Amino acid sequence: MLVMPNMHLLKMKSILIVLTLLTEIKEDDKDFQDYVFTLKDLEFKSSNKWHSKQLKDTVKGLMSKPIEIQKNTNKWEIINWFSYFKYDMG
Repeated sequence: MLVMPNMHLLKMKSILIVLTLLTEIKEDDKDFQDYVFTLKDLEFKSSNKWHSKQLKDTVKGLMSKPIEIQKNTNKWEIINWFSYFKYDMG
């Protein structure tokens, strides 16, 4: 059983980031890859203009809302949306 964070707690910007990044995962991927976006790509794919602070706050918000997978009463896993997120304007 997968327990998602209350979706109403996720802001629209967070949902845009998650959906944009999910489009990069291919069905035949054996494992998650490092996905690299330019800011321009991210803005195009999410149909949103991103500013550094806004993007940072959105990613930090997502990282503070992990996903819980409850296997049964004795087994569970907690995972995060990203293993890491790097922003580099230099």
